[in-house]
Amino acid sequence: MNNEFMWNRFTSAFKVLAVERDYQSKRIALFYMTEDSLSENWVKLFGHKCDILARIMFIKMSKRKRCAKINFIQFHDALIDIVDEIKDRRNRCVFNLLEFNGDGDLDIMILM
Repeated sequence: MNNEFMWNRFTSAFKVLAVERDYQSKRIALFYMTEDSLSENWVKLFGHKCDILARIMFIKMSKRKRCAKINFIQFHDALIDIVDEIKDRRNRCVFNLLEFNGDGDLDIMILM
């Protein structure tokens, strides 16, 4: 996959999920994501609302810090392997997003 294409997709997705701004800026460093912006804008990016998945994703990116502001680098680092051409890396990335408590197992109660 073309690196420039992938970079543009990541920046576009991040801007959609970021806190809405009064003005448009091309500088990705001026954008940030909060738990509320991620939850509110989830439907714009994915076409349906899923508060629990948005919350889990935020908690993972913020490293369990409340009221955190997620920058583009944190977003990129958490999701870069989703677009990897190697299936095992993509699967591991999705597993790591859903595996909430760090014990290596998916907790059905959290997923429900």
